Amino acid sequence: MNTEKNRYNNESLEINHLGLIVADNAKSLLAYWDKDQICRFANNTYYTRFGKTREDLIGKYKLRELVGEESYARIHPYVQEVLKGKDQQFEHTIVNLEGETRQTKVTYTPDIEDGEVKGFFVKSIDITELKQAHEHEKNIAILQEKNKEMDAFAKIISHDLREPLLNIKQYLMLIDNEYKHHLEESAIGYINGIHRSLERMEMLTEGLLNYSILSQAKELEQVDSNEVLNRVLEKLELTIQETNAFIKAENLPILNAYKFEFGILLENLITNAIKYRRENTIPEIAISAVPLHKGWQIEVKDNGIGIEEKNLEKIFNMFQRLHNRKEYEGTGIGLGYCKKIVELHKGTIWVESIPGLSSTFYFTIFA
Repeated sequence: MNTEKNRYNNESLEINHLGLIVADNAKSLLAYWDKDQICRFANNTYYTRFGKTREDLIGKYKLRELVGEESYARIHPYVQEVLKGKDQQFEHTIVNLEGETRQTKVTYTPDIEDGEVKGFFVKSIDITELKQAHEHEKNIAILQEKNKEMDAFAKIISHDLREPLLNIKQYLMLIDNEYKHHLEESAIGYINGIHRSLERMEMLTEGLLNYSILSQAKELEQVDSNEVLNRVLEKLELTIQETNAFIKAENLPILNAYKFEFGILLENLITNAIKYRRENTIPEIAISAVPLHKGWQIEVKDNGIGIEEKNLEKIFNMFQRLHNRKEYEGTGIGLGYCKKIVELHKGTIWVESIPGLSSTFYFTIFA
C-alpha cells in the first residue's frame, strides 16, 4: 500500500514538474495572484515582461505595485469581478520595458475551492501583430470597396457622356454639311474648335471606361513578354516609322501576368517614350528585365526630354499633365493606367530621370 502511495506521489511530483517546465517556456505571460493580490507564481515570460526575478516577485509584490497606478486603474474592474468568481477576458494596452506599445489579450480565471475564491490565474497573450494584420486587412477591404465605387463612377460617367457627345457631333456635321457655305470664316473656326474639343472629350471618356474595366476579374496566365512586345510594336508600326524610333529588348521573360493588361502597360510606356522625344532626336528605347524573388523587374529606358524631380511621383496620378496640349497631345490617363495595371500584378512602378536627357521607368510584377 505504501509502495502504491509513494508511486502516486512520485508521479504527481513528476507531472507538476513537467507542468512548471511547460509554463516557464510558454510565450504567454502566466501568473497566479492570491485573493490579497500578492503574486504566488509567475513564469519566465512574466518575469521578463516586468524585469523581475522570481526572488523579487513571488510573495512580495502586490498587483498594484507591479503594474503601476495607471495600468492598475484600467484592470481593477476586472480584478474585482474575478475575485467574485467570474471569468474575465479583455484587451489591454501596455508599454514594455523597451518603450514599445503592445496590445495584449488577458484572461483572468478564478481559483475556487469549496465555494471560496482563493485567487486567480492570469494568462496574457501579445496580439499586437495580429491586430495590425487585421487592421491592414480592414484597410485593404475599405480601399478595394472605394476602388470599386470609383470604377463604377468612372464607367457610368464615361458611358453616359457618350450619347450627348455623339448627338453634338451629329448636329455639328449637319451644320457643317448644310450651312458651311453660308458661314463666315470665324464661325467655321468656332465649329472646328468644337470638333477638337469633342474629340478630346471622346478620348477622355474612352480612357475612363478602359481604366474602370482594369479592375474586373481576369485570369493570370503564362505570358511570353517578347510575344506581347512584338504585338505592341506591330500596333505602333506607323508611329515608329514616322519617328524612326529604334526599340531594342533584352532578356524579356515568360511570366505570370494578365496578358491584355500587360500589353497596354508596354504600349503606354513605349508610346510615351516616343511622344516625349527631344527635338531633332531619333527616339531610342531599351527594354530589359531582371529576375526577383517570385517576380520580375522590368525597365523601359528612353532618350527623351526627361522629367523634373518634383514631378517624378505626380505623373502617375490620373489626369496629371506636365505639358501644354499644344506641345504634346494626350489625356493624362496613360501613366495612371500603368500604375493600376502594375498594382493588379502586386507590383510597384517608379521612374528615374535626367531632365533633358532621358527617363527610365521601372516596374515590378509579382502576380
